[in-house]
Amino acid sequence: MDTRNDSLRLGLLCLLASEPSDIHQHVMTLAHLAAQSSTVVELGTRTGVSTLALFLGGIGRAPTRGPDIGGGWNARSFALRTFDIADCWPDVDRNLHRLVSAYRETLGAHLYRYSGNGDDSWENEALGALRESFRRHVEVSQQDSVKAVASMLPGSVSMLFIDTTHTLEQTRAELEVWDERIAPLGMIVGHDSHHPDYGVREAVLAFAARNVERYYPPALHDWNNGLFILRRRS
Repeated sequence: MDTRNDSLRLGLLCLLASEPSDIHQHVMTLAHLAAQSSTVVELGTRTGVSTLALFLGGIGRAPTRGPDIGGGWNARSFALRTFDIADCWPDVDRNLHRLVSAYRETLGAHLYRYSGNGDDSWENEALGALRESFRRHVEVSQQDSVKAVASMLPGSVSMLFIDTTHTLEQTRAELEVWDERIAPLGMIVGHDSHHPDYGVREAVLAFAARNVERYYPPALHDWNNGLFILRRRS
């Protein structure tokens, strides 16, 4: 990827991570993990904060060979499918537009002011192409998180991110039905594993205990409501 594109992408991620929310402290981690993944599935789109983090991380993968398409946002074999029982596309689209506008008004404005270069045509072109790139790489679907498993082939998901109802029963069901969809050396990641009122942590620890031969012990981060990372051995 063009180094200018990479700087712009990281600037957008920094803005996303700086806006207080129940998940903003995990934005960089999600982006880092998505950059290692070719096929990402998100369960629980909501307002799209995590969706945008996963997208911005995923397009940081090495670009495909050939001409620069879409202002440089030409990630190598990256796809993100996000599912929610509600129609979340309007909120996701609104947040993407808001994030791009915030970049132009803050980081972008300071960059050109201090560099002495008043030509921001490249940046405007790249930011304009970002939305088209989002439509190419991301599919936002209104569907139940358990039933959505039928749309993916076994072993096809390199990263699964779970952030739905957080109940013990729902998380347990999602882990069980999506398990066979996880690719060798893939990962299951989820939010709210440290929330005292949710059953995520209990469900994850029980799942990991039953599958010790196929998954490494989960990494559990306790800040910002918690985040778990469960990596498949092979």
